Amino acid sequence: MSAEKTEKGLAEIFTDVLLRVKQHVEVPLFMDALTRYKRKYKELAKIGVTPDYEITLSGTVQDPEDTFSGYLHVLYDCIKEKAGTETARKEIEDVLEHVIATTENPVMVRVAKIFLTEIRMERSPEEEIAERLMRYKFEGYPVEEIVAEKEKMSKEAFRKAFEDFEARIVKLKGFERQLEEMDTTGFEDTVKEIRANLKNPSAVEDIEKKMSEIIAGANIEKMEEELEKISKDLDNIEKKFVKAEKREIKPVSARVGRVNGKKEGKINGMKVGKINGMRAAPGAQRAERDTLKKSAIAVIIFLLLLIPPVAILLSPMETRKIDGNIDDWGAITPVEQVPTGMPVPITKYAMDMDDKYV
Repeated sequence: MSAEKTEKGLAEIFTDVLLRVKQHVEVPLFMDALTRYKRKYKELAKIGVTPDYEITLSGTVQDPEDTFSGYLHVLYDCIKEKAGTETARKEIEDVLEHVIATTENPVMVRVAKIFLTEIRMERSPEEEIAERLMRYKFEGYPVEEIVAEKEKMSKEAFRKAFEDFEARIVKLKGFERQLEEMDTTGFEDTVKEIRANLKNPSAVEDIEKKMSEIIAGANIEKMEEELEKISKDLDNIEKKFVKAEKREIKPVSARVGRVNGKKEGKINGMKVGKINGMRAAPGAQRAERDTLKKSAIAVIIFLLLLIPPVAILLSPMETRKIDGNIDDWGAITPVEQVPTGMPVPITKYAMDMDDKYV
């Protein structure tokens, strides 16, 4: 007898789904996964959950289909993190089948069917390991031993053993590439031994040791070559100096219009304005001009600051009277004095340097 279908709201469907898997989902874990998916499914931000696993929605969800799909991804991730992939697949399959059987909402049913198909197409970790072992066997690596151990181990132990096996294969492939790029001249026998074990994961430690010997030997040989090259360069430099010291300067017979065998206008055969045959660099000339300019400016500023106090010190210190008669100021047009109402004319006042009135 099939379950009775009922018309439920989005929050009710979400709550119903969550309650069916709550044994594998803790509220903090659920909220954390919800946050991770909010960027992809924006309306998941409207979803909340109470301590009793009741889903709450803040506002109306505009895209129920997209939101329900994101919600299922959140739950699936939570269960995988807590109970593993196989348990997550089984639990989500049961939930989706329940939604399809009991929900009237066509949108929710369609999303549940699509997600159920995706889950069933997804391979388990064991299936992926089996496929990779087949690929390594085809490439020539011995996989029989680890396959035989599978039945004796738990799933978790076998997964760890496979990860170690695969890591060794990765190292072997790295050694092979390294040998192709290296200059192994002088180490032919060692290289031959390494190549014979490049498909043997258990020989990784021995190969690592031999590779270290080759690299160390190659480095020593390279250092010896560099030292020999440096020694030759030093010998060449020494020979050049000795040759320069022994070189004789042969005077050129003087002719009219020449100084020391050179044309007039030259000093030691060089044009005037050159130092040892080289003109001063424009940058050096500019630097010299800038230095002179700065020195001149400093001298001018010093003189400008020095002149006023010197002039004051040298001027005679005498009392100078300034009376109020503007007739003494011939260069200035007289201006009629405005009456001040004072009993004594202002012209009777005089002031000397001691600020005394007479």
